[in-house]
Parts: sequence; structure tokens; C-alpha cells
Amino acid sequence: WYYKKATASKFSAWANGTTDTLTFTAVAAFENMQLYCIVTDGNGETAKSDTVTLKFGEEFKIVKQPEDVEYGGAGREATFSLEATGTGLSYQWYYKKATASKFSAWANGTTDTLTFTAVAAFENMQLYCIVTDGNGETAKSDTVTLKFGVDEFIISGVIYRVLDETNRKVAVVGFDGSTTTPSIPKNPVHPLTSVTYTVTEIGEEAFMNKGIISIALPSTITIIRARAFKGCSSLATMTESD
Repeated sequence: WYYKKATASKFSAWANGTTDTLTFTAVAAFENMQLYCIVTDGNGETAKSDTVTLKFGEEFKIVKQPEDVEYGGAGREATFSLEATGTGLSYQWYYKKATASKFSAWANGTTDTLTFTAVAAFENMQLYCIVTDGNGETAKSDTVTLKFGVDEFIISGVIYRVLDETNRKVAVVGFDGSTTTPSIPKNPVHPLTSVTYTVTEIGEEAFMNKGIISIALPSTITIIRARAFKGCSSLATMTESD
């Protein structure tokens, strides 16, 4: 028998490959190796077999890396995932909080997708995944980060922005509703997290050029920013909401 590895330029005789059957352990270096056999009879006549190739199954590798996740704030569900090819794959996610010095294994983080509630302590937490195939080979994913961005939500066309998560304060920063008589509640409830906030501010240009004719504002508002109602030429009344 003769063989040529994928990285070689010529065929070589296989030591002890001297029977009609060649059996060996297919190590990684043999992937795409070519082989043929020379058969010789008692008269010295030779016949060369077809050349064949040792092919491995689907290559073991990570084909889609996890990505950074950015959410408006704590309390939402965060999902990280990756895709890998190969056989007999297993997964283990690792994490490191912003205040930690080293990574730790995530209990039950043993699938290609990791989903959890993004509590405040997880802000800027880093994560990666180790994928192991059936042969014990491992691949490490990119390290990604859970980021908290600006948290905004909308209720009845009123756009709120979280100003202070600890004290549950929000500002009204925009209006995209159809009513000409909006009423701003004192304590809007975040539609995703069910957290109740207090409105303390009307943001800059929040209602600029909106065709409102009246508006009700809660008594909890302490600041109205510049140009909040600029261009609201039809605005005639401002009352206190509940």
C-alpha cells in the first residue's frame, strides 16, 4: 500500500501495508489522505488499484460566533448562541462579571444557546463557550459582552427613558401617538420588565412640533427641558394628570 497525506507532495510505501487489507487508526493528520495498492503476482506482473481518499465527516469547527448583546437595562431576557459543526458536540459556557477576576463555568450552560435574565449585576459581563467534539477536540468561541444601553419604552405613543434605575425615575423624551390630548401618568409600568417608574422630567424637544391641543402632566415632574413644547402652536391647556 502507498499513501500521500494532504500536506505531502508524493506517495510513500506504508510500512507493514503488505496484505490485501490495510487497517489503521484515522488520526487527524490523515484527513483527505490518498491511498492505492500495488498487487504483484508470482511472475512479477503488477497491477495498480484505484486511488482512494480517506475522508472525515463534517469538519469540527465553530461556524458562527456568539455576538455582543446590548439591552436597554436589567430585567430583560438575554440570549447568546453559537453554531458549530462536527459530531458528538458538547458545550460549556463560561462567564466573568465586571467585578470578577476570572471566568467561571455557567451551571447548566451546556447547550449551544445560553439564555438568562439580565440582572443589574450582569452589566458588562463577559462570556465565551468551549465546544468539545466526540474525539475530545475543543474549540473556544470569541469572548462577548452583555452591555446595557439606554433603556427606553413606549406606552400609548409616549416615549419614556429610564434616568435612574435605582430610584425608578424616567423622563418623557418623545411622543409618537395620534391623540391630540395626551395624558402622562405619574407611574408608567415598563411593558417588558413590569417595573413601575415615576415620571420626573420632560425631555428636550419631547413634544416639539406635535399637534397637541392639551396635555396632562403629573405633579412628580420637576424639570421641563428646553424646547419641550416648541412649535406646539395649538397647545391651549396644560392640566395635572392622575
